[in-house]
Amino acid sequence: MARSFEFFDHPKVAALSDSAYRVLHRLVLRLLAEGASCFSDDAEGVAARCGLRLSQLHAALAELDEAGLVVVDTKSLAVPGLDKKIARARTARENGAKGGRPRRNVRPQLAVIDGGRCKEAEMKGDDDIDQKWRHIVPLAAKWAGLKSPVASEVVRQWLVAGADQALIKAVICENTSSKVFSLKFFDSAMKRALKEKNKPQKPLWEKKYDEDYRLFELTGRGEPPRAADYRARYGDGTNGVRGTG
Repeated sequence: MARSFEFFDHPKVAALSDSAYRVLHRLVLRLLAEGASCFSDDAEGVAARCGLRLSQLHAALAELDEAGLVVVDTKSLAVPGLDKKIARARTARENGAKGGRPRRNVRPQLAVIDGGRCKEAEMKGDDDIDQKWRHIVPLAAKWAGLKSPVASEVVRQWLVAGADQALIKAVICENTSSKVFSLKFFDSAMKRALKEKNKPQKPLWEKKYDEDYRLFELTGRGEPPRAADYRARYGDGTNGVRGTG
């Protein structure tokens, strides 16, 4: 069962409805991140920790319980198929702390998207991303004025795309409003900010030329600047650092 959970290809999982599959996937990711195979919170606490709406959790638990994929009682919610996987992960961490074989920094990452499931994809720097994600998610919820980090997986997507804590804070604080019910609200603004951040920078000569040309347009004084003069003066390399003028 543990291997089946690792690849989410067990027949019982494949037979689930999309909503139950998404809930199970979120529960498994959270438990693996915490190194546990069960939750001890009430239903509301589990939903908050996993970035789920309480209605989503309640609607899926009956189907998951009937399939034998989760065990629900009055004090806990468990995913039995994770027991062996958690034990192996704990042993691996302990061996690593003792100087064992270094862990590879590439591992399979399953993702769930709106409307269905996506295939496995290798994520590089995954451990570092996870650490940053766990740190930033509660801060992001606080900046957005949310009681719990609903749709917290979107923050991980931002980090993978190159966002850092400062950019995430700036985008959330600049765009938050009373209409915010989840962190997904900021996704469009974050994509615009990342596009701007990752836009290729102009070489130095072109920046100087643009500045002086705008000044010429505003004042109308003298002759218009010539691009060739600025290229010769400041250099024509991609970073524009050759030449001091």
